[in-house]
Amino acid sequence: MSYLASLQTLWIFKCKQLDLGNVNYQGTPLRLQKLCIINLPRMVALPEWFQGAANTLQVLIIGRCENLEALPEWLTSCAQH
Repeated sequence: MSYLASLQTLWIFKCKQLDLGNVNYQGTPLRLQKLCIINLPRMVALPEWFQGAANTLQVLIIGRCENLEALPEWLTSCAQH
């Protein structure tokens, strides 16, 4: 998990048992530019720790996450940067 802060691109694909809500990351804020989340049926919300990338995120792709209930409000600030 300590390497997450240096990632610019993160693809999470076809992880049927992964629940990102159970991942507790409290390190340096993320500097992600591209985030792709595909086919994570256990994800019901984007983790709060992704908010650290709000100022750097340029591309967000979410697909086939049928239990995702809503997108967080902080995503609207991404569109303004």
